[in-house]
Amino acid sequence: MKTYDLIVTNGCSFVSFPFLTFRTKSEHKIIHEKGGASLVNDLQFGMLLAKKFDCASINLAKNGSSNERIFRTTFNFLNYKKFSIPFPKVKSYQYDDKKDYQNILCIIGLSDFMRGEIYNSESKRYLRNNSPGQLAKTKKLQFSKGIEKFSKTYFTYFHDKDEKKKITERNMILFDSYCKTKNIDLFYFSSFTDNPIVDGLNYIKFPKDSIGYYGDDRLCWSDYIRTYCDEYANKTWSSHPTIDDHNIFANYLFDYFKDVNYEM
Repeated sequence: MKTYDLIVTNGCSFVSFPFLTFRTKSEHKIIHEKGGASLVNDLQFGMLLAKKFDCASINLAKNGSSNERIFRTTFNFLNYKKFSIPFPKVKSYQYDDKKDYQNILCIIGLSDFMRGEIYNSESKRYLRNNSPGQLAKTKKLQFSKGIEKFSKTYFTYFHDKDEKKKITERNMILFDSYCKTKNIDLFYFSSFTDNPIVDGLNYIKFPKDSIGYYGDDRLCWSDYIRTYCDEYANKTWSSHPTIDDHNIFANYLFDYFKDVNYEM
């Protein structure tokens, strides 16, 4: 089996950290709003997988992330060692920012391709632009009314599902090409929705019965959870993976990478 000295994960809240035992909206608020994330960071699947490989891990995921943010921040880290927040506040396991890692495994949990981000020249940072009205709620902006008007105009005239899917597909191909030039092993999976399927890219394939809600391509983590958790399958809202789900996923990935063909 191939060995690694660093595992990099990125995605949205599905990848960011696990929830606790119960799949409830009240727990959702506890983890997101009351500092509960710090209690479960070490139980994220990338951290658990790193322990199995006896290597370092870094988790760049953030709640509500678009695929645009996922590609941007992963590239910035791999190419420039640049973080969106200062190190060592970044979620990590045995990561040394002075070390030059040579054998890297990068796992990308794709988010909803309809999500987006936009750069704000006032705050000098990227803002989530996932739905009409979201930008206006962003804190510390002095012209929220103008932002609200812009957001509504954007989603009315400049937001197209087919084009967003093409952009995601293009970014997947370009990022895969970059990783190959750096000898980085890159694998994609979908967190909770469908995403473009591109020939020639490496995907994490879930078991054969992981089909149904999001199609029959076996690339969606949410569908995999549905195969062993009836409670999850019956949820009417987008429930997040728990500690148990992250542990099951880490074990599955470890076995998966033992068998995967690395003649890529």
